[in-house]
Amino acid sequence: MLHYILGIVGGGFVIYAAIKYLSIGSFKPVTEDEVIFAWLYAEATDPSHQFASHYRNEMNRVGLVLDSDPSFEDPEENNKRREVFDNIRGKYALWKPIREHTSWYKTTMILNYQSPYILGPYPPKEIKRSCLNLNNIILWGHSTNGPLIVLEGNHRWYSRYRFLPYVAEVYVGISDQNYKLHAECGCPKCG
Repeated sequence: MLHYILGIVGGGFVIYAAIKYLSIGSFKPVTEDEVIFAWLYAEATDPSHQFASHYRNEMNRVGLVLDSDPSFEDPEENNKRREVFDNIRGKYALWKPIREHTSWYKTTMILNYQSPYILGPYPPKEIKRSCLNLNNIILWGHSTNGPLIVLEGNHRWYSRYRFLPYVAEVYVGISDQNYKLHAECGCPKCG
């Protein structure tokens, strides 16, 4: 019986891994609503995040309940998520300068020490290697070839185990516009 169960679980893992690996490098267009949800969900559901209590207060104010599987077809829910996000993050330097001219994509990438074209803009004072999940980090750059900067997931990026390959689904914003934060990370076009 155990052998049978392990075969099913193992087979399921192989199928899951194959699907993930087959999607590496394919960029699926997504809406800004999906990116806002990913950012909001990552920060609002992490009790240790510096803005978690601010998100909770804003979500209570607008009557937003975060569902882990939202419908992006519901304009009322999209507007509530956008309002909460805007009041906490959306009006500030990390998001506002790139908002209007960015096309968003979701893709699967292999992230590890061989990802020099991905840069975290805010290195933490103390790095604790503890992150095993880089799914849904949000990146931005001028092309899919990089350099890309981490907009959301910066602490996870810096706390990853650099020797491990991470196969992660991530969001990537692409735009031709200049962005000061990108220049600070060494982009020749923005600098």
